[in-house]
Amino acid sequence: MSRQNPLLRWFVCGWVGIVALCGATSASAQDVRLAFLVANPQGWKDDPYLKYIVKGDLEPMARSLRNLGFHIHTTLVNGSARQFRIAFQKLLVRLRQKPTVTTLFFYYTGHADRKAFHLGGPRNYALGYKEFISMLRKVRVKRRFVMLDACFGGQLIREFGSLEQAKRLVKKGGTRVPVDLRKFYKSEPPTRGIQIISSSSTFAFESPKHRGSVFTHYFLKGMKGGADVDRNGAISFQELFVFASREVQKETIQKPQRFIYQVGQDYPFAPNYAGRLLIPSSITGHVKVVIGNFVWRHHKTKKRPLWLRVNTGRGSVEIKSKQGCLRKTIVVKRQGWAALTRKGTEKNCQDVPPIIAKGDPDSQVYLEPQEFSPWRSVQPWSLEVRAGLLGTSGLLYEKGDWAGVFSVGMRHRYGGLFLSVWGTEQAFSSRSASYLGVEARGELGYGLEWTRFHLFLGAFLTAGVVVQDLGQVNNIAGVFRGGGTLSLVIRITPQWGLTFAGDIGTVPANFGQGLQWFVYGSASAGVRFSFPSGE
Repeated sequence: MSRQNPLLRWFVCGWVGIVALCGATSASAQDVRLAFLVANPQGWKDDPYLKYIVKGDLEPMARSLRNLGFHIHTTLVNGSARQFRIAFQKLLVRLRQKPTVTTLFFYYTGHADRKAFHLGGPRNYALGYKEFISMLRKVRVKRRFVMLDACFGGQLIREFGSLEQAKRLVKKGGTRVPVDLRKFYKSEPPTRGIQIISSSSTFAFESPKHRGSVFTHYFLKGMKGGADVDRNGAISFQELFVFASREVQKETIQKPQRFIYQVGQDYPFAPNYAGRLLIPSSITGHVKVVIGNFVWRHHKTKKRPLWLRVNTGRGSVEIKSKQGCLRKTIVVKRQGWAALTRKGTEKNCQDVPPIIAKGDPDSQVYLEPQEFSPWRSVQPWSLEVRAGLLGTSGLLYEKGDWAGVFSVGMRHRYGGLFLSVWGTEQAFSSRSASYLGVEARGELGYGLEWTRFHLFLGAFLTAGVVVQDLGQVNNIAGVFRGGGTLSLVIRITPQWGLTFAGDIGTVPANFGQGLQWFVYGSASAGVRFSFPSGE
């Protein structure tokens, strides 16, 4: 065994000690999450002011973390290095109190350089990366997540160190020594460790387009479900980094970096909320939903349907009421529904053991229920193409007439504008006549959607011209219509859908005998393409 082996062992054991300091074992079966958020748009004297990072970075991050069960312990905006140090000492005091914190998330957005954060105050008192690392090592929780969205944030990772350094030491003449980190923990170790991600090793950018920092924008977007690459129902911190990095490098020259040191299973940072759970009106009581490591609790008192957003995967639902305890197993598929029923065995609540997450009991995250209505506004803008038939009670022919119609236009959730072309040929006793109409159509109403179905109900008004027998003279006349319209769209994909529409209304006409009103109706079908809303 070479003389370099003790150095390697010292290095690995040192890291294990750091990980062990992530927190002593907690008696609580709940993951207690804490967040420390810092935004510094002002920077130092020569730094440009970053106008988006408070409204576009810090505040959306705080909202998202609250929805993930994080308590926002500190929010520091344009603070000095001294204020940061004081706030961090308060954090350390909180970590020694009950309940025991198991997960900490630190977030910084703003100015920085290769050695320090550009917090307010004299540069002589700057908060350097080495000092921050020393502070971070005093944080005794099981899981630490650090996110830096600043120029040269990757330099902090270099200061922190990497297991790659140990590998380079071995290559310089040492003998590779396999070290099984699992021996430092008992079987099925809980997830623990530290992960640091940086938006760039050089320059980082904020974007007027996103009204925030580019990396933070895509990180937040990933937490809404886009980062669940393996589609297991939970989004890990690593998945968030991979998703944000890929999208950022499509737009900028940023080079995101990360450091990961983790023992145990992958930690579920956020649910994907791609599933839906329906609890019918017949069920009331205390409802507890557990899917993976995520838990939602709701006291349902009213006999009305309750729709909840949940993550996907296999889970359990427990309902406690005066009748007893009902335990049901559910499977929620991506973009799918799971509906609860009363069918099942009800037991005494004291006889039913609690539902706990598999693997790591203190990674069970309690979240606020995400209620929603199945009816909601449709995507703002869409392109629609339809074809069908229209008819009147005798405008062109006393026994009634029909015409083929083709329409194309843009639809909004509150209305739409269309251009329609219709044509027909009518046979009379002594001759036949052909008609061609061109009309502009406006609609006003409201659109709603329920899962894959979109409904629009409103009123319409058209104005245009009708041409009778193209070879005749004085063959052009104006035409107007108005009435009510109803359209239904069945979505095939998130963007494409089949549309079916119907109208009923009236058509005024003057044939020299005064104004006459005719009944009008139409039916058409086609396709709709909905433009992504970016919401």
